[in-house]
Amino acid sequence: MHAGLHIPACILNQTFRPLGIPQRFMPVEIRSSDPLKAEVARLRVPVSMPQRDVMVGGERVPLNAQQYDEYQRTAGTMASQALRPVVSSPQWRTLSDTDKGETIKEAFKSARHDARDALLANHPELGAGSLPPLPPGYGVPGAGQSMSVQSLPPRGVPPLPPGYSVAR
Repeated sequence: MHAGLHIPACILNQTFRPLGIPQRFMPVEIRSSDPLKAEVARLRVPVSMPQRDVMVGGERVPLNAQQYDEYQRTAGTMASQALRPVVSSPQWRTLSDTDKGETIKEAFKSARHDARDALLANHPELGAGSLPPLPPGYGVPGAGQSMSVQSLPPRGVPPLPPGYSVAR
C-alpha cells in the first residue's frame, strides 16, 4: 500500500470478487496492524459508509460533496476516539463476540448522530436554524469546541437535549 494512501476500514473489510475469478483465489482475511480495524474485521461487523443525506426536522436533506466528506470524517473520528480505549481495555477481552459487535455498531450509530449534530451546527443552511437556541454555557460537540463527555448541569438547570454538551 502507498504510504500516503488511506483506505477506510469499511472499504477494506468488503470482499470484492471480479467476474470470472473463482472464490478460492479471492482474499478471505484482511490483516491490519491497527487493533481497532483488526477487531472490526475479525468480528465481521458490517460498517458501511454513511448515507449521503441527513434527517432534519423529520425530512431528509441531501449533502453536497464537501458536507458529506465533513460528515464522514467527523463520524469516523468520533467512532474511533470512542472505540480505541474500549477495544484496548482488559474488560474488552471478557465480552462475548456478540457483545463486542453490538458495542461497535452502537459506537458508530452514536458517532453518526453526533457528527450529524456537528454538521448542522457548522452548516445552518441545512436547516439547523430550526433547532431552539441553546442555553448560555452550552454548545454542540465538534462545533469549534473540543469533544468531551457531557457533564451534569448545575442544580436547577434542565438536562441538555441529546447531542449537546457543556461548552468549556
